[in-house]
Amino acid sequence: MEISEIIKDSYGLNLIPGSLRGILDKDQASKVYFAETDKGKVIIKTSVWHETLGAYEKAYEISEGLRAKGVKLAKAFLNKENKFLTPFDKNNIVVLEYMGGNAFSAGDGELFSAGFALAEFHRAGKEYLKEKESEEENIKKAIPVEKPYEDSGKLYEQIKKDLFAHERCNFPNVCDFLRRNIKELDGAISFIDSSGVNLSSRPSGILHNDFNVDNILFEEGEVSAILDVDQIGVGPFIWDIANSLISFTWDRKAKSFYADTKDKTKHFLEGYHSANG
Repeated sequence: MEISEIIKDSYGLNLIPGSLRGILDKDQASKVYFAETDKGKVIIKTSVWHETLGAYEKAYEISEGLRAKGVKLAKAFLNKENKFLTPFDKNNIVVLEYMGGNAFSAGDGELFSAGFALAEFHRAGKEYLKEKESEEENIKKAIPVEKPYEDSGKLYEQIKKDLFAHERCNFPNVCDFLRRNIKELDGAISFIDSSGVNLSSRPSGILHNDFNVDNILFEEGEVSAILDVDQIGVGPFIWDIANSLISFTWDRKAKSFYADTKDKTKHFLEGYHSANG
């Protein structure tokens, strides 16, 4: 069955002939298409999601809840089975509203707006959880953390033990890097452990978990769309903030942080805190 038939039969959308085109091919298991339909422009994502199908259904359910609260997320279409994902060939399909905008250009206003948008995402998430009893636990069950920090720490210690117990290594470049930088890595982990970043007392709620320059669009210096909710979950807000800042302060062309990273961080955080009054 062709994509156009699936979209029509499952979502009630009629594709405009000749409008379907691939715009992103992440790997053999994931593709993204743009298309025009009788109900507007859409994005069609196909991926092998069989093992985590429930997690993606939950992610789009949450996304729709946050979108209803004003967060600038793309509408996810429900199929005739009242599900977001539809089996297609050996993959699954999700259909999303197309949202336009421009890529991040490192402007101060964009940084402020991005910080504001992330705070609004967090605010809406807190409201969403408050309105739904036991929803946080439901999310944790449906979308488990792939590798909790505590488990990662234990894994790191085991890797160190194995690394220095054997001279041979199947991945010499990786092993050489670890050996050269082990003191810096130990220092970074000690800093994280002592910072209290993972304390349960930290403000927490629904996280985007992939709020980066590739997933945020802008129009006239302000955020126009937040994309890709596939990694959505729950946890301390500082995780989202820190991950976002790494992306928004990294100069891809120079392959280093911007010279004015402190200023860029300030603009982002000012935007974040301004949304919280």
